[in-house]
Amino acid sequence: MAIKKKRKNIFVIITIVFLLIYSLVVLVRSLKESLLLNIRDRINIVFYGEESMVVSFGISDNVNYIVTFDNKDKVTVPGGYGRYPIGALGRLTEVEKDKKIIQKSFSSMISGYVDFYIVPKKNIIYSDEKMHQESDRPEYIRRDLIARIFSQKEFTNITFLDKLLAASLIARRRQQDFIFLKTYTSETENDETLYSEKNFLKKYKGFFYHQSLREESEDVKIVYSTYKSAVILSRVIEGQGIRVVDLALNKEDSTQKCIIIYDEKKRSKTTYYLSQRFGCKVQKESVEGADIIIILGKDLEKNWE
Repeated sequence: MAIKKKRKNIFVIITIVFLLIYSLVVLVRSLKESLLLNIRDRINIVFYGEESMVVSFGISDNVNYIVTFDNKDKVTVPGGYGRYPIGALGRLTEVEKDKKIIQKSFSSMISGYVDFYIVPKKNIIYSDEKMHQESDRPEYIRRDLIARIFSQKEFTNITFLDKLLAASLIARRRQQDFIFLKTYTSETENDETLYSEKNFLKKYKGFFYHQSLREESEDVKIVYSTYKSAVILSRVIEGQGIRVVDLALNKEDSTQKCIIIYDEKKRSKTTYYLSQRFGCKVQKESVEGADIIIILGKDLEKNWE
């Protein structure tokens, strides 16, 4: 009996040790993959739904923004989908089985990278206009936003660790801590209302900058095969405070995966940021005409055209 009990105790100890090691590995991996821990200046989150909004948190300067949108406004959806009303984007993501459509669309709309998205798992086509008047400030209800982050009815790309950090960001800010940004539209002959990315960028250029990337002041050259995707990506990249100095047609066979080329001794924050956000391979080679070259590749171009 004593031998069996001893063996049982050894098994329990080994199991506990294994679980501790596994938990430590998961924690280290979560810390490494955490976007919030790797972002020093600004974090943008889109809450999609009946009244969609982008909430932008200034980490280093505590300057925060909220942008709300009209469901009826038609936006250009990256990925070759054409124009869709904002209120129909959720249904489009379900049909295409690609929630990143929301992330890419709102990134294009604010000309700045949207880091996280929260989207209902079941979407209808939202057709109502804004619930508030243009002169009103939309309500920043902290408990509702935090509840959506942890809700089982929502789909999100936020990891558990980042959910805790995002909830902390939301909880520590109040209504008066936000600047509310207005969107811009134009009307067609058919009385359709088109969202104007151009006018939004013209009005709010620089609002979503990462100051550390801006101060690093690295020039980026984009090499493309599809011009439309290059234009959208250049707006999003410049919206982060990274200067795009050239769009060049790729005269060689396009690679499948995007590639970032740099020739500095040490990989810069800008190189790291771009590779993390767009999933690009990084190569150290000689570079001319810029500090960094991004060869978009077929996959990235297809997703952003």
